[in-house]
Amino acid sequence: MYRNKFSVVFYHVQEPNKMRLRRAGFVLLLAVFSLSAAHSIHLESIDVKAGMIFIGNSPVDVDEKDAAPSPLTSILGVSFPIRFTSFFSLAPELRYFGVPYGVEYGRPVPVEVEFAQWSWVMGFLLEPRAYFSFPVAESFSIGAYVSPTFLFRIPAKTWGGASPTLIAAYQYGKGRFFYPEVGITLDWRIPYQRRSEEAEALNDGKFKDIEPYGGIAIHLFVDLGVYFPLFHAWDGEGLRFYDQLMATGLVGLRFFLPTD
Repeated sequence: MYRNKFSVVFYHVQEPNKMRLRRAGFVLLLAVFSLSAAHSIHLESIDVKAGMIFIGNSPVDVDEKDAAPSPLTSILGVSFPIRFTSFFSLAPELRYFGVPYGVEYGRPVPVEVEFAQWSWVMGFLLEPRAYFSFPVAESFSIGAYVSPTFLFRIPAKTWGGASPTLIAAYQYGKGRFFYPEVGITLDWRIPYQRRSEEAEALNDGKFKDIEPYGGIAIHLFVDLGVYFPLFHAWDGEGLRFYDQLMATGLVGLRFFLPTD
């Protein structure tokens, strides 16, 4: 009888230890696998870009006449693509733009600086992009990306007694900071060397075979994207879909980093 009790107690003590060992072994194997796979993962480049951003602004009054023009302003961005495969990479990106906001009919909207009361709002777009690239030619490729983008808006300078607290409360309420994004890119490699028929003829074709450039490669690219105001599905405002929709067009340089 006492032996049976001791066996039961011993079993209950040992069984959790076995489970812990199994879990620890599984975690160790997972870590080893992740580290071995990480050898092919690398920071591919640093991208800097600049361009324009359009922000839709629909009328807020009953007659649908009283609305400031939809702003079109400059935007800056920097990205750090991390290559996983030949066609897939994660490209976290940070963008900045600024727009003056005022309050009309109890709702913050983009306004012109001539508006009586406004607050300068700094916008920071955090974009954890999933990026897919497809080569078309030796020096040209196209790409597509999707991102669950997050927009952080910070009211800064105010003019004429504007309420930055009211503006911020609206812009962060009901998920108005969540902007799913899709976009495309066009990517050209900038050549460092050119063929010269005259030089080849004078040197008997000595420079016919051009060696590849061994330094940091630079690409020129165009980035076109659209941010969708998905929060209109539940904010209950009943405005047109293009209100607060954002579209961007940027041109930039991609500085590839050595992989060795």
